[in-house]
Amino acid sequence: MDPRLIPLNGLIALARGDGLWPRPLGDQGLQIHLFEAPVFTEVGNITADAVLYRLESPLVVLAECKGGRNVSALQARRYLSANVEGIFAAGSLPSTLRDRDDTRVIAVFVGNETHRSDLEASMTQHRIQAPLLTVGRDGARLTGVEPSSTLDAFELAHQGGLPPARFPIDQLSPAEEIRELVVPSLVAAQARQDEIVDVEALCREVLPEWSLLGKEAQREFRARVDDVVRRLAEGDFGAHFRYEPGTKASQPRIRVLDTPAASDPRGTPQGWQAQQRRAARALGRQRPQIEGQLALSLEDLAQAGGLGGEEGVPDE
Repeated sequence: MDPRLIPLNGLIALARGDGLWPRPLGDQGLQIHLFEAPVFTEVGNITADAVLYRLESPLVVLAECKGGRNVSALQARRYLSANVEGIFAAGSLPSTLRDRDDTRVIAVFVGNETHRSDLEASMTQHRIQAPLLTVGRDGARLTGVEPSSTLDAFELAHQGGLPPARFPIDQLSPAEEIRELVVPSLVAAQARQDEIVDVEALCREVLPEWSLLGKEAQREFRARVDDVVRRLAEGDFGAHFRYEPGTKASQPRIRVLDTPAASDPRGTPQGWQAQQRRAARALGRQRPQIEGQLALSLEDLAQAGGLGGEEGVPDE
């Protein structure tokens, strides 16, 4: 998981109770509506990292998730000026709240617990008065909540470690990090003896929250994955996968040309070993040991037809 995405994944865990994390946001009735959601405001438009909402004491929470140590004053003021009308006009208001005239909107800034003091100093410097949620491998804190906001502050410890990687990557991640997840997915498709793997199916497989991602972010992420698989098919995997561009009638996709799983059983182990070496080269590694996503050997993938679990990374 990209350390930049720890705050977003922590927010998700606190809403859902993923892993061993508590769910203080979920316990307050909040659920996730969208990620990368457009919002119109009078001082400039934004793309909210996450939109959460609840129906009882109707509330919309716009979350700005910061991987770094500073808060942008301009961006923060846009978040703080957001209202129901602007969220609705951008198409990001939950449909169940569209007929409610008592819905409140709150902006919350989310960061790493290790950066809390710097984030607090940045918010003070820019005179930004808003809730700050920080997450870490053994605790989470929500502070700066006004008594009248209908959102409760909290400070808690947990034993969940880093949050589950619901967003291991996103549309801003480097190509090599996208390859880390795409290569095992393609090899698993070989193991299942799939004939066609479309690019959007790959997106759904490597990004668990795909269905909640805003349309523009989906378009950007799909373009990144499309570029990665095209380059893979033009390289070492060219004899095994063919990239087929999208048309008006079809989505871009990968055609699986062959698989060691369909070979003479006597040659299958050697076939997977060769594919293992190709996967390592595609990922720029001497040995194909890819943390989390290639925890299983390609022979294991051939038998299981799936991938290993996700692993976290240390805090910054």
